[in-house]
Amino acid sequence: ELWAEWINKENCDAARSLNFYQMQEMFLRRKIVDGDSLLIMSYNPEKISVFPLVLQLIESDLLAEDIIQHEKHYVYGGVEVDDYMAAVAYHWRFNPNEIGTTVRTEAQRVIHGYIKTRASQVRGVSALAGVMENVRDCGEFIESELKAARMASALTGVIYSESPTGNNVGRTMTSSSGQKITEIEIGTMMNLNPNERAEFFTPGRPNGAAAPFVTAILRFIGMGLGLSYEAISRDISQANFSSAREGRLQDIKTYEMIQTDLINGLCQPVYSQWLDSMVLTGKINIPRYWSDKKRYQKCRWVKPGWKWVDPLKDAKALEAQLAAYTTTLQDTCGEMGKDWQEVVEQRAREKAYIQEVEKLNKIYSDGGENNSAQQS
Repeated sequence: ELWAEWINKENCDAARSLNFYQMQEMFLRRKIVDGDSLLIMSYNPEKISVFPLVLQLIESDLLAEDIIQHEKHYVYGGVEVDDYMAAVAYHWRFNPNEIGTTVRTEAQRVIHGYIKTRASQVRGVSALAGVMENVRDCGEFIESELKAARMASALTGVIYSESPTGNNVGRTMTSSSGQKITEIEIGTMMNLNPNERAEFFTPGRPNGAAAPFVTAILRFIGMGLGLSYEAISRDISQANFSSAREGRLQDIKTYEMIQTDLINGLCQPVYSQWLDSMVLTGKINIPRYWSDKKRYQKCRWVKPGWKWVDPLKDAKALEAQLAAYTTTLQDTCGEMGKDWQEVVEQRAREKAYIQEVEKLNKIYSDGGENNSAQQS
């Protein structure tokens, strides 16, 4: 109950604008887009909330990247490291008007999310860096096709005339090069002179080859991100049951890696710090907590579940796996985003309630029959 109360935005967020679930989403978004996602765990000095621990999301742009060294440690991109390239502290420049003023925060208070691809790497690179050129090409191609379609729809045709003062229909303008342009409104009827003829263009837009080209680019983008085309485009028009299921299973593997990294890199450290703060303030009393802290800080995080492509087939498959002891109720409920203990407890309450209602209905039914017999 204390944890459920703390995750509200008034208690967990220093800015009091995001709850803990929204902070997870923001943390992951900035990690993917910017390459670095930073969060500071602090204790609230103003006592605005009854909970002492507050979290503060920090933009990676605030890291003081111009600092090279602090005492005996080198600083790379605002991250102070030791001889083993482990983060010791982070240097910030919160006020851009005060260039010479920086703030140093110990690394144990900072959660730094980034994808590490090299041994000596201390800052992250955007996950979109490898596909950004394809994203730009796709956007520019669609924009060019839209402009071409608009131009093609605006040009109706031309009138060939042997007389420079021919029959003018509509409103005539002159371009910067001296060429005459006539605008024709919808429903206009033209009467041509004997020496005039009209020819109308067959527009080549919309381009029929544009959609396959965009689809190919989106497939390249999906390959770079480890996702299927259907996942990034939301287009399942070309997928059947087998291909949709296989692509979804591969996408789930990517999502599960991201979820596991988010749990280990953000959720678990925050929970451990929160539990320490609760024990220190006396709001939670755990005997011998500090002598066996790791034991009490262990918890199981329930991930969001996945909806089935064919619920009936998957339900039968899970039933067979449970009967054959090749899976567990914990794993089965976890795949659906549920806590198996809560499911079992709820089912037990429902069965007890059903039995109680059936018993009451039977008593009322027997009583009614007895009363009818006595009256007769």
